[in-house]
Amino acid sequence: MVVLASSQTLAPKPLPKEPLEKYDNPPPLSPAVATSPGLIFQFGPYTSYQVNVVNGNNIVGDAANEPSICVDPINRNKM
Repeated sequence: MVVLASSQTLAPKPLPKEPLEKYDNPPPLSPAVATSPGLIFQFGPYTSYQVNVVNGNNIVGDAANEPSICVDPINRNKM
């Protein structure tokens, strides 16, 4: 059995003649950040305030929304 394959390659695009960025270029505009009200959660005598906020509002989709402090489920007096 003989298998033959034929293809064409496209010519590569030429590299730009001047740099894409220049020293005096301003930084790009930041994308719009979606926000929602910041969370304040109370459990017994404990109050948790969300701290990854913009002007007191939650940053939607921000990875920092996961808790970084937790209570030991076996010993509730231990963090």
